[in-house]
Amino acid sequence: MIRATLRERFEAKFIPEPMSGCWIWTAWLSDGYGLIKNDGRTIIAHRLAYELYKGPIPDGLELDHLCRNRCCVNPDHLEPVTRQANILRGMGLCAENAKKTHCSNGHPYDEKNTYVRKRVSGGRACRTCGRAHGKRHYAKKIEAARTR
Repeated sequence: MIRATLRERFEAKFIPEPMSGCWIWTAWLSDGYGLIKNDGRTIIAHRLAYELYKGPIPDGLELDHLCRNRCCVNPDHLEPVTRQANILRGMGLCAENAKKTHCSNGHPYDEKNTYVRKRVSGGRACRTCGRAHGKRHYAKKIEAARTR
């Protein structure tokens, strides 16, 4: 029995999509990402594609789908980037919050008016809103002390 090489098995599991240029993975998917087994190990298909056609993924980097299509395995649609760059390019909550230029009350997120909430989440906070909150909180405490 002649066993197909990993590359041959890989190439049999995607279909090129001519409009977008994506190579759509048609086999096993998990959370939208293609998977393939090799010698009892599960390999993420887009990582395999990059390594087969472009070479090793540089240490400390992960692959970003430039086409935003998780099931695409076209190595030309993949770019090695840092985890932070990959997250910020995405559509998740972290990326959406990072794109904000003003707080919910319209104050700018600039160097003077912004601080990082290290103890909570590492997220940004507005100094102007923080001061206003502190004043309201202090006023409530003073009022509660007076009414006792």
